[in-house]
Amino acid sequence: ERSMETLFGTNESFKGAVTVINTIPHDKFPLVLLRIIKKLDAKNEAIFTPEEEAQLQGVLGISAADLQTVLEACSFIFEQAAFFGISSDVLGLQLEKSQVQVQKASAFQQIWQSEAATLIAKLKKQTFAPYALDSMDWRLHLQIAQSGQTKMKEPSALFDFAIKSNKDGKTKNLAVEFSQQELYDFYTKLEIIQEQLDNLDR
Repeated sequence: ERSMETLFGTNESFKGAVTVINTIPHDKFPLVLLRIIKKLDAKNEAIFTPEEEAQLQGVLGISAADLQTVLEACSFIFEQAAFFGISSDVLGLQLEKSQVQVQKASAFQQIWQSEAATLIAKLKKQTFAPYALDSMDWRLHLQIAQSGQTKMKEPSALFDFAIKSNKDGKTKNLAVEFSQQELYDFYTKLEIIQEQLDNLDR
């Protein structure tokens, strides 16, 4: 699980994006952030039209490449905030730790405070996978294996997942077998996922 000390990572790409973000005029930045967060759930829809992007380059005083860098970085910041369910205050502190200027961090905070609940509600309704779990059944299986003169019992768990297509609604079955260690590892990952999902409800 990512530490809150490095919520946005420390890679050179993000650092470069922060440098560009810090050059944007303070009075224009909140409007850009507002458009980004309102379009964040529309994965197949561009944040700005090509005409709007051309205008923004002139208004913000940045190149086309830098504009894309800013849009991607700001989207990433809001996505991380939603994923970890952080407050606007924590978001501001994390951004300042990432060398985002105070005025820019404050703009992120204000937009997040007003739009976070709407964004998170939209993201929770989205389905990105082609199939969703419809029902599940399971049973234990005990296989006898012989090693030399010793017979060993190898327990496993058999799962039968009924998965439904999000495209046409048709259901098919998927059988999966876990060893004891594999089942433990799977359960551990589910615990982490559940904790992160719970954060979205806070």
